[in-house]
Amino acid sequence: MMKRPHLLYRNGFSVIGASISVGGLKKGPDLGPLALLKSDPQWLKELRDLGISATWTHSKVADETSFWQRPRCEDDFRQSLPIVAEFARHLSSTVMKTVMNDQFPIVLGGDHSIAIGTWSGVAQGLNWHKPKSNLGLIWIDAHMDSHTPQTSPSQAIHGMPLAVLLGHGDPSLTHIGGSQPKISPQNLVLMGVRSYEVGEEAFLASQGVRVMLMSEIQERGFQACFREAIAVVTRDTAGFGLSIDLDAFDPIEAPGVTTPCSLGLRASEVIPVLQQIVGHPLLAGLEFAEFCPPLDSAQGSTFVLLKNLLSVFMTPRGLSAKVNIAS
Repeated sequence: MMKRPHLLYRNGFSVIGASISVGGLKKGPDLGPLALLKSDPQWLKELRDLGISATWTHSKVADETSFWQRPRCEDDFRQSLPIVAEFARHLSSTVMKTVMNDQFPIVLGGDHSIAIGTWSGVAQGLNWHKPKSNLGLIWIDAHMDSHTPQTSPSQAIHGMPLAVLLGHGDPSLTHIGGSQPKISPQNLVLMGVRSYEVGEEAFLASQGVRVMLMSEIQERGFQACFREAIAVVTRDTAGFGLSIDLDAFDPIEAPGVTTPCSLGLRASEVIPVLQQIVGHPLLAGLEFAEFCPPLDSAQGSTFVLLKNLLSVFMTPRGLSAKVNIAS
């Protein structure tokens, strides 16, 4: 019998599609979840054949047609805000119910504004199981995504989710699932960062958040950095999440993203390390963001990368893997 130590594995997996792109600067990430669903992933069948519950839920699809039909302007933030806020509230509720039902949530985006809903929902679900508990978060991304409306040059909300989760930003976003911050600065780690603005850098520094630039990962190695990140996000927390923006990877491997950034992570280094945390007793949820099918290579390399990342956690072999990252 497979060992599934975390409470949230008890009733299997819930894969949640989060179709939205209005939080970013380009349309296309909203198509990512549907592309995966249409591929009829073999790993879902493998899990079901073994009697492990694996369900697919498509969260509300954002109604953003009118937004993309209008020309972009200085008021983009105010135009996109109600769409993103409504979507985040719905996603948060879906994720919260998943966690309360003792299922393990895997959210597939969608632009990275989905993180507002994902981790607000996980935080609420964990607090339902264990009141006043803290949630840790590892954020693997080429960008800091920590702007507020006052610091963001683009005013795109996909560049703001971490600030929101830390309790800073528009109340329609920060108050989803309650007015309290969803993440504490001391339990947040950013990894792979190599493109950012002064405003968000200063904000994270003022909060005391641990940021591992890509240069540090190249020097120390992904394994050593990830081991440190696990120590940070599990310190006095009831659980931790892992959010992966596919633009964290080098565009050679992941061209199908809206904001590619050179000199990124390589799957050959990241995937073996992630395999070591499968079944971690505090792993509370996963999120993958910014897959944009129209921008992918003819060979579908970004799509393949995403499926390989998912397969780390959602295959029978993966579920039975030994947890040794902290050893």
